[in-house]
Formats: sequence, structure tokens, C-alpha cells
Amino acid sequence: NILNGIEHPSKRERLLTSHMELQTTQAVLMAQDLSNVQNIVLIHLSDRNSDEILFANQVSAVTGKPVKGAYGGLEINVSKHPF
Repeated sequence: NILNGIEHPSKRERLLTSHMELQTTQAVLMAQDLSNVQNIVLIHLSDRNSDEILFANQVSAVTGKPVKGAYGGLEINVSKHPF
């Protein structure tokens, strides 16, 4: 998006050092014990630099867990024993 003029070039360094790529996210999750995980929530997705549905589908494919993108007002039961 920087090359396409969508993001200002001054954001490049911050974006490269403080944001996680999809492949890195998948690798970090796969390095964890997810046996007790019920849901994965992707937070801080950029409106201009991410594809929520694609990211959720790809993370779900490698983890086998339901995945959602966070948004304002989203409520998720985080109890270990839902309902």
C-alpha cells in the first residue's frame, strides 16, 4: 500500500516492526498448545491492509479452531465451559 500511495511512506518502519504478518501469526499460533482453545480472535486488523475473511479462513485452516476478526461491540464468551 505504500508503493501504491495508499499509506504514507513515513509509516513503513512502524508497520514493519510493530505489525504481524499473517504467516507469522499462523506460525506463532502453531507453536502453541491449542488443545484448550475454543476460539481465536484476530485483533487490530487494518481496514486497508488486511482481508478479515481470508485471514480468519487461513488461521482456521492451520489451527482447526473457529476464528473471528474483532470489531467494535463484538462479545465472545471466554468461559472454559460455555452455556
